[in-house]
Parts: sequence; structure tokens; C-alpha cells
Amino acid sequence: VSDKPKVYIGGSAAQSSLLQSIDTAIGITHLHADSGPFLDEMQKYMPPPHRKFIKYLETQPSLKNYVEQGVSSELKDALNRCVSKLESFRKKHMQIVVHYILDQANDDDEVIGTGGTEFVNFLTRTKSETSGSLIP
Repeated sequence: VSDKPKVYIGGSAAQSSLLQSIDTAIGITHLHADSGPFLDEMQKYMPPPHRKFIKYLETQPSLKNYVEQGVSSELKDALNRCVSKLESFRKKHMQIVVHYILDQANDDDEVIGTGGTEFVNFLTRTKSETSGSLIP
């Protein structure tokens, strides 16, 4: 018990253990100031075993690292398809968020996403970081 109230942000897809696990396993990194720190903060909202699993994945070689060793072109193509599908998911997510948050706001409203972010910058950055993980 504390006299100081706790403050929590609203629900955000960034709190999804699944998406952060997929990013980590594939080797998609979010290092930009618009994305990385927020995603790290969102792990505090995940169940402790999920956070532990993501931290474990971070200590392991990623799929991208393995595929970049030139194991097979079929494996590279398959991983790139996965990354492309994840990018498509993020693009669709951004469209939905824009429709239900940005388009509904008044012109003079400061528009902040449910997770407390300037969501357009955040979502644009994570989509860009995803597509930047394609293997040439």
C-alpha cells in the first residue's frame, strides 16, 4: 500500500508477448528512440514468464542470423515471406488505428494512442524496422 497512486497506460498491441517474441526470434530489432524504449517499457505489462521468454530469445541466435550464413535460398525466401507478412500485419494495424483514433479526433485534439505514444511515428517506425529486416 502506498499513498502515491500508480499510473498505467491504456492497452496497446506493443504489450503483446507474441509480437515481441516473433520480432526477437526472427531478428527484427527496434533500436530507434521512437520504438525500442517503448517496446521495452511495454514488457513490464506482460506476464513475468512471457518477459522471461523474450529475454531468453534475446540471448539466442536469431533466425535471420542463421539464414544470413547462406544455409539455403529456400530458407531465406521463407524467412523473407514471414517478414513481409509481419510488415503487412503492421501496415493493416496502422490503418485500423488511424481510422479509429486519428480520424475520430477533433482537429484541435492532441492525438495520442492507447499506449500513450504518438502512435503514427511509432507504428511507422516499427513497420519500417520490420521491412528493413528483409534479407537481400
